[in-house]
Amino acid sequence: MQQEEKKNFGEMPQVQKCAIWKKASKKGNEYLAGVVTIDGKEYKLVAFANQFKDQGTNRPDWKFDVNKQ
Repeated sequence: MQQEEKKNFGEMPQVQKCAIWKKASKKGNEYLAGVVTIDGKEYKLVAFANQFKDQGTNRPDWKFDVNKQ
């Protein structure tokens, strides 16, 4: 592990910008799309409803995909 990595281990990242929009596909399926900037790096987010969630389970409601720009 490099000295710089050891120094920053455990520090919370700085979120500069975060925005999420609720959208609908051409087929009418709802999804979330947005962008978040963390420590100066911008990431695109897309989330789809979890089709495998059963009522009363601990599964997530949404599944996110993240792409670094």
